[in-house]
Amino acid sequence: MVPGVEIVVGYVFAWAVRKAGRIAGRLDGEVDRAVDAGMDRLHEVVGAKLGQDPALGMVVEEATAGREELTERTHRRLTDSLEEATERDPGFAEALAEIVAHLQSLQADRDADTADGAGDRINFSHGTFNGPVQGKGVQHIHYGTKPQ
Repeated sequence: MVPGVEIVVGYVFAWAVRKAGRIAGRLDGEVDRAVDAGMDRLHEVVGAKLGQDPALGMVVEEATAGREELTERTHRRLTDSLEEATERDPGFAEALAEIVAHLQSLQADRDADTADGAGDRINFSHGTFNGPVQGKGVQHIHYGTKPQ
């Protein structure tokens, strides 16, 4: 397996959850706006490469339906599609690696802000989302790989 593909799957699902309106509002703050932009960029790159791959549609359907994690089948299909694409296109693999590294560095900044008492933040670490979900208060949503 190409390193980072599981993380990409998680971010794609988190993006779909956000777009489905299940997360209450956009992220706020400078770091949070950068995370929004990074996740949008990741989706653009993945969408451009995978095109009309049914796995992407299934991710959006599951996020819209309110699932708290991808079904095993959808997760596997998206993982397989991403692995194949990264194996065939080293430039795509490099682009994904750069975006994921950027998102992870932003997450580290956000975690540091939260530790300093900056208040409740949305947390996308370790394949989970912890934050406000529209109409449900603060929720924990698993996306991508399960935390160990």
